[in-house]
Amino acid sequence: MAPDLDFEGPIAGRIVGAEPFIKGVFGFIETARSFDLLHQLRTENGVATLYDAEMPERAVRFAEFFQIDGGTIRSLRLLYDAADYQAKGGR
Repeated sequence: MAPDLDFEGPIAGRIVGAEPFIKGVFGFIETARSFDLLHQLRTENGVATLYDAEMPERAVRFAEFFQIDGGTIRSLRLLYDAADYQAKGGR
């Protein structure tokens, strides 16, 4: 992961920097009970992943788009329904 990682997600908005991203993702990791990988597509410089995360009150669907350069994650775009996520126990 690049030190200047560029992250964007529905609740957090835009975050620049690996350290603040890691701190921010902690709540998600702590509340998600399991992950079900539905589909993943890889290209020379990117990865797209579709998965369901089992939250305290049922699963929420997520899509993540990674831009990779030289084996390092440079950017990450996360898409999901923020209201659904929060209603199902996400934080």
